[in-house]
Amino acid sequence: MIIRLCIACFLLLVQGAGETYAAAPQAAAKQVRAVWLWGDNAHATATDLQKKRYLLDLLTNVPLQREFWHRLLRYGINRVYLNVNLTTEGDFLFVDHGLELSRFIDRAHGAGIEIYALFGHSSYADPGNHRKIVGERGLIEALLAFGIMNPPGFDGIQSDVEPYYDPATGAATDLLVTGPPYLELTSAISRRLNGHGKATGAPVRFEAAIPFWYSMPGDDGAPAKQVTFQGRQATMDRHIMGLVDSVAVMAYRDTAVGQNGVIALSTPTVKLAESMGKEVLVALETQRPNPKFGVSSHITLFNEGLAGVIRVSSQVSGHFAGSPAFKGIAWHHYESLINLGQGRNLRADLLEEGVLWTPDAATGVRLWDVSGNYGGYGNPNRDNEISSGDDEGRLVIDVQAKGGWGAGVSFNFSRPDQRLFLDGMKHTAVSVRYCADVESVLQVADARWHDLDDSIPLGTLPATAGFVRDATLPLGRKHPVWGVIVGEDPRYVYSGSDEYGWIDRSRLASLFLRIPPAQAGRFELIDLRLVDATAGKAPAGSPLKMQCNIRGANGS
Repeated sequence: MIIRLCIACFLLLVQGAGETYAAAPQAAAKQVRAVWLWGDNAHATATDLQKKRYLLDLLTNVPLQREFWHRLLRYGINRVYLNVNLTTEGDFLFVDHGLELSRFIDRAHGAGIEIYALFGHSSYADPGNHRKIVGERGLIEALLAFGIMNPPGFDGIQSDVEPYYDPATGAATDLLVTGPPYLELTSAISRRLNGHGKATGAPVRFEAAIPFWYSMPGDDGAPAKQVTFQGRQATMDRHIMGLVDSVAVMAYRDTAVGQNGVIALSTPTVKLAESMGKEVLVALETQRPNPKFGVSSHITLFNEGLAGVIRVSSQVSGHFAGSPAFKGIAWHHYESLINLGQGRNLRADLLEEGVLWTPDAATGVRLWDVSGNYGGYGNPNRDNEISSGDDEGRLVIDVQAKGGWGAGVSFNFSRPDQRLFLDGMKHTAVSVRYCADVESVLQVADARWHDLDDSIPLGTLPATAGFVRDATLPLGRKHPVWGVIVGEDPRYVYSGSDEYGWIDRSRLASLFLRIPPAQAGRFELIDLRLVDATAGKAPAGSPLKMQCNIRGANGS
């Protein structure tokens, strides 16, 4: 049975789960698909300096943006929460880059993507820090000034201030104490944005990220806390919804259904929003599990992979499709989302042996589908199509490469620090066992955005005429632009500074299987590994006379 993943088709995969709302006409077409962009790495461990370098690079480097916009469109993302402040001082990150930011927003709008200004740090809930956000020289004033000088400015502002934990220790706080100051900050922002909208005729939407449990009983069965604000007692979510246009409810779980699933946890927020005429996005977590940040395996979809993200997102969207309050899904966050595989665990023991894919064992491969149309490259229609999935232990890639650069799949892994790849020593070749009715090219890349041609073709993998085929491709190939042999000069393999090189994935070596245009068909990968060709190592598996399982292009 084939389990196929097609990012481009994601918005069409809306499946119900349990009791659902009546379907609203064209609801799916209007749904928001949002993503947080903190400038962080997949582990959410970047420093402020690293985030700054990442975000400024993105805004000022148009070639780098091409891949960014391409990925957003392939994932169906139409809203980005762009981090605009990095420090507890509340500074506007792009204060000296207004022109670049304006052009960035214009490009986003041209692609049908909204850009929200994102800020958040729990310390802002402290009354002594409110001026950093709503003071005369605070962040909100800087954002509004940017919009006046660079119309139309941001499409909205999202506050991700979380008053329920101590910024110094990470310990839980008493919302009866920290809740009212947070609400006062939120109220002040709301008043300022409303005043700005009335004065200029250009309203700015205001959104807050909130946890699902604001209106739920405590673990000890105690009722949800009623916080007093402006003389009225209510749960935090009710107070907040009275001040904002919408909320993104962080219902972080790795399943959609069940008593502890995303749907059950987000339902109270959706119903409250319905009663108050507000909007809700349901947020899902995709970060790697990390106890330091409270990200345990049951709250993130990292282990379920991209297929799990699509499945859960579709179930949630299907369940709430008829709700007037439900507006879509938000994913946390960009860098972790794009590095998701298909639910495959990292197997260090196999990776150390050079194994990237076998029919029997998951490995350290990270997969995502791309159309290969970055920046056009002769294919302005951007109409290449690719999907992938598992079929009896094989990685199945269905593709229609219509123009430009073609289409393909990257196999990424991060062990160059241990000299396990491209060093010309331990591994001297790539061994692949496959079936295909399309011709492909296996390339090696450093998977980083930069001005160099970062991909080196290792060799062509021809169609196999219906039978399994083995191929061994040497790594000692010269870079087509720089004439550098792979592994000879690591500057052109892992280019990027030690300061932030890992954040742009310059330390993620990758193999890339590219299907040039114009072709339509299937590639079935059975075994992929790095080998020492001089030692005579070759992949174990089926004999070459074994027939392929190919049934035609795109699963027909």
